Amino acid sequence: MSTTHETVQIGRFLSVSELFGPTLQGEGLSQGMPAFFVRLGLCNLDCRWCDTPFTWDWTGKNGYAYSKQIELKRMSVDDVFERIMSSAACTPWLPS
Repeated sequence: MSTTHETVQIGRFLSVSELFGPTLQGEGLSQGMPAFFVRLGLCNLDCRWCDTPFTWDWTGKNGYAYSKQIELKRMSVDDVFERIMSSAACTPWLPS
């Protein structure tokens, strides 16, 4: 087990909406860099500009009531970490 992996708190869980990558970052100073995205669910901020209501709108405030059971998956932090680290997007930063 690598030193980086040992820092992950095993036994903790996240509500994951999406894991996707490898892809390229499309915005900001990191534009064009390899990336892996983790989109979490259950946000409680209710931002009017949010473009991902399927991660938080369970009541239909935006015109459609999404289902937590369909949109979210409970994953351990360790499983999410493993998916990210096994992604080709992380290859340039992995220690040799």
